[in-house]
Amino acid sequence: MPASFITRDGFGITPAARRYLAPLIAGEAPTPWVNGLPKIARLKRVLVPKKLPPFTP
Repeated sequence: MPASFITRDGFGITPAARRYLAPLIAGEAPTPWVNGLPKIARLKRVLVPKKLPPFTP
């Protein structure tokens, strides 16, 4: 993020940042509901092959 998008105190965003980000955060993704509860994705429990050697301190 460019430094010009952060306020001097470091805790906020500038008007330029707000103009840039507004179209990216506009709207809301609709949540499907089933019997009063949000329907969430079910993930498959698939193991992936390990790529790193075992950790030794």
